[in-house]
Amino acid sequence: MSDIQLLRSMAARLCAVATGAEAEIRSALAMETEPAPLGAREIEVSGGVLSRASVEIRFSPPVLTRADLDGVFGRAEASPRTGPGAAHVLAYDVRVAGKPARVSVFARFAEPPQPTSGAKSILLRIDPA
Repeated sequence: MSDIQLLRSMAARLCAVATGAEAEIRSALAMETEPAPLGAREIEVSGGVLSRASVEIRFSPPVLTRADLDGVFGRAEASPRTGPGAAHVLAYDVRVAGKPARVSVFARFAEPPQPTSGAKSILLRIDPA
């Protein structure tokens, strides 16, 4: 399975999270987080109520491009920047029918994202369905 397909699979599995507890998130991921997957530098699992529970994947150097993300997640929505030094963020939505959650995928880029731009981090936020 390619890295981008693995990321898509992770997002879909996280749609099964109902409470947002860290143990539930780790169980839904169904993979080890040490060492970090996807060629990432690190991965952080944060439990909490839905819309605050998340998995953040940080890359150094980036391994997934905007074209990779668009190809597997579809059309992205650009989020407003919060200041001149802030990252450029693209948002994607992942839903699985009949599951209690949906996942908002936020890809952060250092520069305005072009098809070949690499994401410096990806946040998988678990939201109520």
